[in-house]
Amino acid sequence: MLYIDAMSLDRVHESGGILIDQYQHQVFIETIEKAKIKYEEWIATAKENNVKDLNKKMEFSCKSGGYYL
Repeated sequence: MLYIDAMSLDRVHESGGILIDQYQHQVFIETIEKAKIKYEEWIATAKENNVKDLNKKMEFSCKSGGYYL
């Protein structure tokens, strides 16, 4: 099991994170790499079109869980 700690965005939990099963490690890494490439494409397009602010959802699939303390 891979535990990735993350900062909490609410006042209910001090900390938490993402859990990745050992069989999903490679899929998780590939998904992060795809997301990075897509993000870089969007940044380049936004700069070309002089876009200053944009929220866009990425659609990727990777089995994971979460934990909160």
